[in-house]
Amino acid sequence: MSAAVLFAGQTPAGCLWPGPRSAPAINVHASMIRLRRCPQAALPSPDMFLVPTLAVAALALMQLRSDESAAKPLQQPRAPARDWRAKLGQFQVVALPGKGLGAVALCRFEPGDLVAEEAPLLQLTQSGSPAEQFQSLSAEARQRILNLSDFAAEKTVQGILDTNCFQKGLGSEDRVLCPTLARFNHSCVPNCQHVWDSDAAVMRILASTEVVAGEELSVDYIDVRQSREQRQALLSRKYGFKCTCASCQSADEESDRRRLSMARIDAEIGSASAEEALRLAQRLLRLYDDEGLHLQALRGRAALDACAACAKRGDAQETAAWASRAAESYSRGLGPGHELVRRALVYAASPESHRSWRR
Repeated sequence: MSAAVLFAGQTPAGCLWPGPRSAPAINVHASMIRLRRCPQAALPSPDMFLVPTLAVAALALMQLRSDESAAKPLQQPRAPARDWRAKLGQFQVVALPGKGLGAVALCRFEPGDLVAEEAPLLQLTQSGSPAEQFQSLSAEARQRILNLSDFAAEKTVQGILDTNCFQKGLGSEDRVLCPTLARFNHSCVPNCQHVWDSDAAVMRILASTEVVAGEELSVDYIDVRQSREQRQALLSRKYGFKCTCASCQSADEESDRRRLSMARIDAEIGSASAEEALRLAQRLLRLYDDEGLHLQALRGRAALDACAACAKRGDAQETAAWASRAAESYSRGLGPGHELVRRALVYAASPESHRSWRR
């Protein structure tokens, strides 16, 4: 990472389907089909009725088709599903004033777009030896690592790892080193989110909000649900830099209160009653909105907490609605194939299958 420390590190809801459509009624007046009784001697030839009868039938058929056409709503072509991988790699690592190197968008990204992914050169666990792993790499791979920054005065392999590794997840002790993704700078209001895919063994960065071409792409190195003072102290200790993001430059007491409330509420929801958990989840989502935090995985977790609260109450409609919202946020933050997305989709389709249903 550069002087700014480069540590790299949905299912659409509310789909509406047309309801059952009733067949249009065809009212044909009796005078259109009734034949007047005539004396036997005056009866006309049967052929005389052929043309009028066919005409009546044709008119009735035309009326039927016309009514069906009028009653049938226009079928709008369904928009194709957006390819979340279509813009993969559309960024450039450039020198940024006061930050060293950083990643800049080359196109417009929408929430959930995959920006970058990379298999790590090193995976660090509590029991593993970073030095042994480093020595086992090719000369080219070792040089890629040595090209990364070390915030300490004397560059060392351990210092480079401490400065540039991603955590595999929030609170995880396991870390990975991805040299390219390490070029993404930190922000306390990031426009991207990083996620570890254990199945594919890659680290991914997804856009968590709209990003325009030319805008810097940023991620969070720490849990940003802390006060400005706490964030600054942690970033300085772990990565050796002072954050100058928009939030840190404009932070006030109200911002600090919101962020501290986020962490507190997130910890309280799990032990709250159903009614209280729903209220807390809704408040948490409002706090994210008020603070401008678009971290989709955190939003997905709050929505899934609300889903569980509604399931405890046995409210199928609200359980499904919150599950759909959770699936959308998780898809944007973790990728559409993530296990949490699949779980939320199951609850959306079958609310009664939720493990907290009426419990």
